[in-house]
Amino acid sequence: MGFKLTIEQGKGRGQSFDFDAEQVTIGRTEDNDVVLYDGGVSRQHARIAFDGTHWVLSDLNSANGTTLNGAKIASEVLEGGDHVGIGQAVFRFDAAATGASTRIVSLSEAEKRAPAKAAAAPSPAWAAKAPGVDPRLIRYAGMGLVGIVAIVLVAVAFRAKNDNGLKACPSDIDIHGVSGFVFGRGVDADCQAAAKGLRFGFQGTANTRYLLHYAAFFVNGDELEILVNGQRVAYAPAAPQRQTDPQILTIPDNLVKFGKDNANSVVFRDKKGSDAQWGVERVDLESIPLAAASLEKGTRAYELGKNLYNNKNVAAPNLYNAWMELRDARAYFEGLAQKPTDYQMAIDLSARIEKELDKLCKRELFAAKQDMMYGRFEQAQEAYQFILEAFPGDAHPCRQRAQEKMNVERRLATQQ
Repeated sequence: MGFKLTIEQGKGRGQSFDFDAEQVTIGRTEDNDVVLYDGGVSRQHARIAFDGTHWVLSDLNSANGTTLNGAKIASEVLEGGDHVGIGQAVFRFDAAATGASTRIVSLSEAEKRAPAKAAAAPSPAWAAKAPGVDPRLIRYAGMGLVGIVAIVLVAVAFRAKNDNGLKACPSDIDIHGVSGFVFGRGVDADCQAAAKGLRFGFQGTANTRYLLHYAAFFVNGDELEILVNGQRVAYAPAAPQRQTDPQILTIPDNLVKFGKDNANSVVFRDKKGSDAQWGVERVDLESIPLAAASLEKGTRAYELGKNLYNNKNVAAPNLYNAWMELRDARAYFEGLAQKPTDYQMAIDLSARIEKELDKLCKRELFAAKQDMMYGRFEQAQEAYQFILEAFPGDAHPCRQRAQEKMNVERRLATQQ
C-alpha cells in the first residue's frame, strides 16, 4: 500500500515522491509531511488518507481551496492519474507506489538549519528561471536519506551584458512562476531579449486547454508577434503607454504537443528583428482540464465571484477572491460545447477586476514608498501588510512585490 506524488506544475516539476504512510498532510508549516512555502498555501491545507478501500483527498478548510482535476473539492476519492492542485503546485497522484515514506519540503530557513548536500537534477533546456523569481528548491528526506533536488537556476547567459550594460535574457525560460518578470528590447526590464525574441517552454497534457496571460507595452500595431511551436497565433495589441491592460490568448488545441519528451514553446518576437522598443510582463500560462467542465459549478463560481465583487469593500481579500472565483467560472465553462451567457460575462468582469487590482497594488506600493522616504517605517510595514491581506495568493504579482520590498525595507529600518 502506498502512493506517489509527482510535481507536474510549479517549482520542482518532474520530481516524484513515494509515501507508504496511511495519511499524509500538506501545508505551509513544518509539521506537515509535504511542506510548501507558498503564500497561497494554508498552514494545514489538505490531507491524503487511506479509508481502508480508497485514497481520499480532503481540503482542511484552507483559505484558497484544494482542486482535483481543476475543480475545487471538499473531500473526494482519488484515482490514478488525478491532478491535485494546492497553491501554485499541481501534483499527479498514482496509487500503489513503492519505496520509503518521503517528506517534501521547499527550501527555506529550515534548509539552512539542516544543510544537505546538493545534487543537480536533469532539466529540459527551457527550464531556466526568470531573474527576480525565487529559485526555491525541493528537499526530500526519508529512511535516513537526506538529499536536495535542485531546480536548474539562471543560465550563464543571464550574466552576460548587452551593449546597454543590461542583463541579457537567456534563450529559454520555464513559463511557470514568472508573473512578476519584465523583459523586452530597449526598456527598463529585468533583462533584455535578443533580437529574435524570448522563448518560454512548457509541457502539454492531453485534454487540457491553455490560456496565455500577458501584458505588452510600447508596442506598435502588427509589430510584436506571438508564436506557439513556431506558428504565429497573434500579434500583441498596440500599446503606446507603459501601463496596459492584461491580455488573455487561448492557445489553439491543435498546436499543443503532449508527452514528457515533447516540449512546447511560446515566443514573443519583434517580427522586424529591429531594435524597436517593446516590453512584456505578467506572463502566465493557465491550464484548464477540459474534463472538469461543469455548467453547475461554473454558474456557482460566477455567482460567488459577483457577490464578492459587490462586497469588495467589506473585507480586504474580497476583490482578489472575486477575481479568482471568476477565473474558476471561466475554467468550468471552457470545456462546454455550448458556452453559457455567463462565460463572456465572467471574462469581462474578471478583466475589470484585474484592472482594479492593478490600481490597488500601485496605490498601496506608492504609499509604502512615501512612508519609507519620510522615515515612517511602521506605517510602511502596515501598508505592505495590507497588500498581503488584499492579495492572499500569488496569482497576481503584487503579493510577491510587496513581500520583496517589505523584507528589504525592514532591514533598512533596523539599520537606522
